Amino acid sequence: DDRGPDAQGQREDRHTSGEPFKEFGYLLSIFNLPKTELGICIGLPESSVYELLSNLRKGTQLFTVAVSFFASLLGILAAYVFISPINDLVTGLKQLNEGKPGARINRRASGEIAEAISIYNQMNDRLRKEKSE
Repeated sequence: DDRGPDAQGQREDRHTSGEPFKEFGYLLSIFNLPKTELGICIGLPESSVYELLSNLRKGTQLFTVAVSFFASLLGILAAYVFISPINDLVTGLKQLNEGKPGARINRRASGEIAEAISIYNQMNDRLRKEKSE
């Protein structure tokens, strides 16, 4: 079959630059369709294209700032959620070390921190019982 790729149903477009029209402030693209011997000419005002790109850049910058802001807030919230049980435990342990019973820690935690808080609460309850006797 020597009809070539065009005869087999594949589209073959060629792009030519619209340099002669650039002096009028237009960005032009011309697509030639050889099978039909037709062409498509697309032209856009240069100022519109640059305005669109400028708006896209501003939108991208705004999106980046917004995502950074919310990521920072999420990081601060996560740090508070993870660090506050540890701070409460340290404060309570300092009081126990001085021989004074502290307040019970009722923070939700998981893993080793939850186990350490449970042990602290048991020691605190034991010290309170000894002080009250």
